[in-house]
Amino acid sequence: TYTITEPSEFLVSNVIAVETTCGILDNGSIELTLSGGTAPYTFTSISRGGNLLTGIGPGISGTTYTFTGLEAGDYELVFTDANGCPVVELETVGTIPLPDILLSANPAYCEDELILISSSIAEIGTLVAPVSYTWVSGGVALSGSSGNFAGGTYTVTPGIGIEPPTLT
Repeated sequence: TYTITEPSEFLVSNVIAVETTCGILDNGSIELTLSGGTAPYTFTSISRGGNLLTGIGPGISGTTYTFTGLEAGDYELVFTDANGCPVVELETVGTIPLPDILLSANPAYCEDELILISSSIAEIGTLVAPVSYTWVSGGVALSGSSGNFAGGTYTVTPGIGIEPPTLT
């Protein structure tokens, strides 16, 4: 008599997709755990938006696979078990939206009167601390998040490299 034992279903579980910062950094990640089927497991391929990506491989710890340095997008990850059975995981790496920089100024009523300009960052989503910004005029950084400024063009530059608005 012979007994044929079928392995349990080959599955992906415990998936964690981490968003990119403001959609400008390739710092998203996907972590997942493989189970069932017949070990050992093999990473076969990763594609984004239907395009096969080369040079991207996972960090592996036991049956947990971690892909880092990902940009925002839709990913397809393919793995096979020792019997050649595939499992496909479709995952989206989102993006933390850009923060809004709110500017306000009191109008100057007389020539050469200083204008009080104030700025603040309105959070949308979750920002990675610390979030900072600098006032720049003529290429020179000014101190503080608000102050009395003479007429001219000033730029608020967030410390995390987001394109800022300009208040003239």
